[in-house]
Amino acid sequence: LLIHNGGYRWNNGDGTTSISKENLGLFPITGGVIRILSPSQDSLNFLLNEWEKQLKKYGFKGSISSGELIDDAFEFMLEHIDDHQGKSAKPISATTRKSLHEIYKPDDSPTNKSSIATIIELNGTRILMLADAWAEDIVLSLQQLKEQGQSMIFDAIKISHHGSYHNTSPELLDLIDSPVYFISSNGNKHDHPDIETLIAIVDRPSTFSRTLYCNYATVASTELKNYQTKSEAKFSVIENVCDWIAFTGNKQC
Repeated sequence: LLIHNGGYRWNNGDGTTSISKENLGLFPITGGVIRILSPSQDSLNFLLNEWEKQLKKYGFKGSISSGELIDDAFEFMLEHIDDHQGKSAKPISATTRKSLHEIYKPDDSPTNKSSIATIIELNGTRILMLADAWAEDIVLSLQQLKEQGQSMIFDAIKISHHGSYHNTSPELLDLIDSPVYFISSNGNKHDHPDIETLIAIVDRPSTFSRTLYCNYATVASTELKNYQTKSEAKFSVIENVCDWIAFTGNKQC
């Protein structure tokens, strides 16, 4: 809406062409490219179908087209639809903590499925930005790039949906890795990040040390600081990171 009101050009156009893998798989920038991993056009259609169901639910019978009123209603729906769906109960054990493999349940939010996830390649540095995307969609896109010879070791990874266990699957973690992870969440809304996600990240065997940067201290990040990995892989947790993070590329990987 702000892009529209400001008259800005985006996606090499006027905003009427959606950002998707099919419409804009590769976006050139000075010194590099941005690769679009999600959403697909099917994902956007999935969200549109949910939007139409919501309109009918509340008795709307007018034309569904772009306009200030419809756009405002759509933005409102995106902000509140996931709140109504809620977060499913996390399986727990009376004796030992369950692993991500045991509790993982794929995200079913059409809003998150429409998230724009990217690989940003700039001056030799590659950063995987997963937004709130579904793990299954990301795995599909990354597998295609891996078959083309692309490395699945990144200089940094922003994990999906604030570290929710619904958005980082064991299959995704089997595919990607990095010495640097970003976790963006204050933990207030849905208790993100989930400790099971963070443990699954650091438990994997590794020849390099991982650093998890959190913009807030949360229950999970604080607990992780005292965790001993099963694989003896080295890691560190840095909380309350609100400034620039400098790194010069992942030469050790």
